Amino acid sequence: MRKVLIFAIAGFLAQLVDGSLGMGSGASSSSILLTYGIAPAIVSATFHFSEIAITAASGTSHWKFENVHKSTMLKLAILGSISAFIGAGVLTFIHGDYINFYSNVHMSIIHM
Repeated sequence: MRKVLIFAIAGFLAQLVDGSLGMGSGASSSSILLTYGIAPAIVSATFHFSEIAITAASGTSHWKFENVHKSTMLKLAILGSISAFIGAGVLTFIHGDYINFYSNVHMSIIHM
């Protein structure tokens, strides 16, 4: 129950930052969760899962107000999907102990 509360507070604070600045929810939530000792893989998975809802709401809003260049969207969707699939496939072959250090360094640099 304590972890659920930590995740809820981190999400709430991150959305306050994102709502006021228009960016930064990933950096904010990741920093908060890492501070509370949550493993980097869980932090990344948590943010990326919540990003699905955030992006869907944003995309729906843009689509409704006809603020979408459809040919560019289609190109980005196809290339982004292919790149994500390849990246996830490559990462499955790297042992977690090796990637953990680089993941922590990467997240620390992003949050500076």
